[in-house]
Order: sequence, then structure tokens, then C-alpha cells
Amino acid sequence: MTQSTVESIPSSLPLHPKEKARSCSCGSGCGCGSHGGAGHAHGHKGRGISKKFRRVHSIAGGIFGLFLAVHLFIALTANRPALFTRAAGGIEKIAHAIPGAEVLLALVPLALLALSGGYLLFHVGLKYNVDKCNRGGMRRFFLQRISALCILLFLALHLARFGLLAVLPAYDSHHAFNSTLNGVRQFWSSLPASHPLNVAVYGFYLLGAVAVSYHFSNGLMTAASARGYFASSRQTRTWGRLCVTIGIAFGVVGVLAWRAFLSH
Repeated sequence: MTQSTVESIPSSLPLHPKEKARSCSCGSGCGCGSHGGAGHAHGHKGRGISKKFRRVHSIAGGIFGLFLAVHLFIALTANRPALFTRAAGGIEKIAHAIPGAEVLLALVPLALLALSGGYLLFHVGLKYNVDKCNRGGMRRFFLQRISALCILLFLALHLARFGLLAVLPAYDSHHAFNSTLNGVRQFWSSLPASHPLNVAVYGFYLLGAVAVSYHFSNGLMTAASARGYFASSRQTRTWGRLCVTIGIAFGVVGVLAWRAFLSH
């Protein structure tokens, strides 16, 4: 090889993508090529904030999921009004015996869910095709975001009637079943239950129950997989089957509870 040939070889050959990823000065293996530039740093900062919001969302979702399970099973007893009244009364006694229980187990997780979920939804948007998706595939990730919108509207309607700061308060602990029935069947109390507006709201309750079931179970599944909690594909599949079972159970209970109120 002549001296001129050696001199003609570029001193810096193009790197293989994997080598490029390792060469990134940020040490994250992103392969962005910016090597510490302003745009690169901003991108990593944004992803870091998003990761923190996802973690908060997951933890709050797990806590609120326990409250949701109790809530759904109490609603399931609506086909027997006396049993529903006793179950609701029992929960009230526990809430009074443990000061702040409702705030810590329901309102705080719910507020964190709404805030973190709203941020994540705004950050990603509703487009079907995303540049990077490690949330169980495009379809599941898209449905996760659509179900989030349904849940936000569902909660807004529900809390307007039954929340601590309800603007249209319906619940009366002395008449637990009847007040709950009127609240869910007649969102607009000045209109009959058969009015199209009240029918639409109660119909949306069914959609909300299904959306909550999907969002919770799919969130459990994808959060564990995305964080690499499982060492093998077999463990991942087992966890996935368990989450699907939880989702189906929540969905069935939610639909039966909705139907129980419909039958009265």
C-alpha cells in the first residue's frame, strides 16, 4: 500500500449504529449524534420527566386500583338493595374510624393519576403511529390513551354527583341505595330517568366501566414489562395472563353492577 493510498483513507470512518450509540457522550446509548448538544440535552431531559410521570402514574394507579376493586364489588350488590346499604355503611364506618383514609387511598391517588395521565397524554398525543412504542404495541398503546380520555370524562361525571366536593350532590348515607340509584340514573335530577340526556350519561357509565377495566389491566401489564421486572419471556407471559384475568374480572363486575342499577 503506497503512502498516497494511506493518506486517502478517511481518518474517521462511519460508525456502526451500535458503536454510534455507545459513542454518545451522554452515556445513555441513545445514538443521537448530538454529543452533548443543546437539543440532545433537552431531549433527554424531556424523556426523564416523562419517565418520572410514568412512575408516579403507575404507583398511584396501583393504589387507586385497590379502592376501585372495593368500589366495584359494593356496586355489584345493587341487585339486593339491603345488602348494598349494609356494604356502603360498612365502608363509611371504616372511613370514619381511620381519619384521612378516603383522602389518602382515593383522592390523592386520583389527583396524581389525573395530573400525570394528563401530562403523558399531552406529551404523546392521540396519534396511532408513534416513533417509539414499548407499551405492548401500537394498538394497545393507542387504546390505552383512548380509554384514558373516557376515564377522565367518566370520573368528572361521577365525582360531580358523588365526590366530596360534588356540585350536584346525590348521595345520602341514610338512604344509600335510593340516593345512589337516583344519582346514576338521573344525572340531571330535574329530568326524568328516561330523558335522552340521562340515558346518555348512564350509558356512558357502562363505557367508563369497560375503559377502567382495560386501562388498569393493560397498565399493569405494560408497566412491568417496560421496566424489565421479569427475567424471562415465560414470566412475562404469566404476568400477562394474570393481568388479562384481572381486566376481565373488573369488566364483568363493572357490567353486572351497571346492569344491577338498570334493573331497578
